[in-house]
Amino acid sequence: RGLTGADNGMFIMNNQKFQSLDGLEEIKTVNGPIVISNNPRLYAPISDIIAWLDKLSGNITSVDLSFNDFYGTIPKEYCNILEKVQRFDLSNNINLCGEIPPCMKGIDDVLMKGDLFEWRDAGTSGDDDDDDDDDDDD
Repeated sequence: RGLTGADNGMFIMNNQKFQSLDGLEEIKTVNGPIVISNNPRLYAPISDIIAWLDKLSGNITSVDLSFNDFYGTIPKEYCNILEKVQRFDLSNNINLCGEIPPCMKGIDDVLMKGDLFEWRDAGTSGDDDDDDDDDDDD
């Protein structure tokens, strides 16, 4: 009855009144980019949108979920989506938290700082001083 696919991408952006993703699960196929960005009142669990994205068919070229108010833990299905798309932006969703998805485990230290992800090597963090004390016992 409603929209079930998008042939030239999907764009929901810059909408100060957009608050819900209700009905999004009706869309089963997207070709092109998915941009759900800069909707500051869109408060929703990131797990719901990741689950929907993981089930989509079509040729999704990129996903931009930046500048919303998504919250919660990024689920492991995020890794499935990374295999399908060239670019995935979750920046500026300040309430993302929890365990790191398995596909990001190769990154030594992932810090969630306010509004973005910051990657750095654990060796530069200053938190590894305990290891140096053990080496002085020679």
